[in-house]
Amino acid sequence: MAEAVAAVGSTDNEKLREWLAARTAEAPVKTILGDFHWDEKGLPIDKSFIITQWQGGELKFVYPTDEFPGTAPVVWPKPNW
Repeated sequence: MAEAVAAVGSTDNEKLREWLAARTAEAPVKTILGDFHWDEKGLPIDKSFIITQWQGGELKFVYPTDEFPGTAPVVWPKPNW
């Protein structure tokens, strides 16, 4: 987050989301877990750790996809709250 805030000069959620979504393999976010960039759904490319998402009031495992039983399809785009 520090890299994103520094890059956009703001803590505005929309500006941060746009900057993060624009990251690529050539211009990734540098983290202690390595370089990150994401696909159009927001899933990390070439990273294999668990991601969860609130769906219908329940926390669901959505990533990695199809690697273990019980993984739910990611809801995308997310509906407005």
